[in-house]
Amino acid sequence: MQNGPRESCILQYYNLERLLEPFDFPTEPQDGIEEVKLLTIKLKPINDQCSLTFDVDDKNKKPIREIISRWFDVSNPFNAGFSIQQVKFTLTFYSRKILYVTLGYPSFMDMRHLSEEEQEVTMKYLKKWQLIQEY
Repeated sequence: MQNGPRESCILQYYNLERLLEPFDFPTEPQDGIEEVKLLTIKLKPINDQCSLTFDVDDKNKKPIREIISRWFDVSNPFNAGFSIQQVKFTLTFYSRKILYVTLGYPSFMDMRHLSEEEQEVTMKYLKKWQLIQEY
């Protein structure tokens, strides 16, 4: 009995905890990305079963972190006791094309609606921003 070629299995998970701190989402000019913006952050208290989800409209000019910090002031959930369970963000290109990407901890990603080229650009930046880790 012959076995087919052995395929390697790459396990990956998303390091969303990096987003507990302010993050600028640096991009490279040749990719034509004008802006990267967080639209949704789902936070879960450590050692609890409930969660909080914060959404902003993609036309909102203020960063979601700034809004959450202002609302919660001293009890800001980014400061302690919460983990990030899910995020949704946009990549807006100078061409006005907007890509929506959702990541969930530990390994959920929704890119079904993106072309192969758009998925490649998205994966490039997830790795660059150290939001994806492969094993």
